[in-house]
Amino acid sequence: MSTRGQHPSAQTDNVEWFTSGARYWHHVYRSMTLDAQIYRRRLWTSISWLDELGLPPQPTVLDVGCGAGHLTVALARCGARVIASDFSTQMTGMTQDQIRVEGLAAPVVRADAHGLPFRDGAFHLAVGLGLLPWVRYPQAVLTELRRVTRPGGYVLVSFDNSDRLFRLTDPLLTPPVQPLRRLVRRARGRSRRESHTQRGNRFVHPRRAREAVESAGLHVTRTASVGFGPPTFFDRAVGPASLAMSIDTALQRHADKDVSLLSGLGAHYLVLARH
Repeated sequence: MSTRGQHPSAQTDNVEWFTSGARYWHHVYRSMTLDAQIYRRRLWTSISWLDELGLPPQPTVLDVGCGAGHLTVALARCGARVIASDFSTQMTGMTQDQIRVEGLAAPVVRADAHGLPFRDGAFHLAVGLGLLPWVRYPQAVLTELRRVTRPGGYVLVSFDNSDRLFRLTDPLLTPPVQPLRRLVRRARGRSRRESHTQRGNRFVHPRRAREAVESAGLHVTRTASVGFGPPTFFDRAVGPASLAMSIDTALQRHADKDVSLLSGLGAHYLVLARH
């Protein structure tokens, strides 16, 4: 049964912030920065996985939380019949612009991820990259992604990893300290100058990420962590950006080996699951 309409305002918390930061998300994939390097790797990893799924020719794909449209464009280039959705009108506009520039065809709709306006089982694949850390009810969104995916189809999502390497090693960012930091932020009021890459609402342990996906009625088939850096000390980057990018590349190479202790310590935890 559809769950549409259960949370009519559930995705409004971060819309104003995302709209004000839309230019950042538009350019980050193209810039020569560590953030861009990590986001590009997350995108490439996702596409490579999807290439291996054996989906039918021109599969139906839903890109939820499409942002500036980079994944939507990549999927459409691969021949998928993509529909993109986002709650932010600024983001849907940017996605439409990207699609038009590329000469592709992909509908873009404004929609709340907690109540998607699509029928049950409409898609071979539903993707939510960078979506779950920002929504109010992640479990409800996972249930929606499963609902709109046909039996035998796939759901691909990412989580912000609470066990990311340099969050564990930084005395100020390590998880045991976070309850105290939250109290201090509430007392002072949250700064409006927080970085667009640091304002994520929820960090999740990889084990709990897999449990959340399984609880939505999906079967986890593949996982990976992506992104290492920058190294920080008391929440300040250590060393030049070029060094951070080199460290990220080297650590990712080791993390991609399943036997590596780094395999669960990347910034983004990707989960592919089957309906």
